[in-house]
Amino acid sequence: MEQLKRDTIKMRVSVRSLFLLIALAFLTACTNQSDPGPLKGKWQVSGIVSMQTEFRNGETESKGIIEKVSYKVDGNKVYVTYHSGMAKGLTQTYVVVDKDTVESPLGTMKRIP
Repeated sequence: MEQLKRDTIKMRVSVRSLFLLIALAFLTACTNQSDPGPLKGKWQVSGIVSMQTEFRNGETESKGIIEKVSYKVDGNKVYVTYHSGMAKGLTQTYVVVDKDTVESPLGTMKRIP
């Protein structure tokens, strides 16, 4: 009888763990970290450095250099984590002021139509 109770408890724990793993996998699949959200498109940076930057799905391009990135959008902030290039491992924060203006670590960015 005791063995049956222990086996039942183990089975319940296993089933709960399985449901938790499925839920986590589903949530992870729903999170698209390659989408730049409000940063998508071409921008002109003016400030410390003056240059054009394009944010695309899973990458950025500046001065002909393409770097692999992931994005995390949180309210009016977009966190860009670099997975290749000189900035590999660095996460930069971009603050969206409006649909055509973003504050970046390098200065103010304006959308290029």
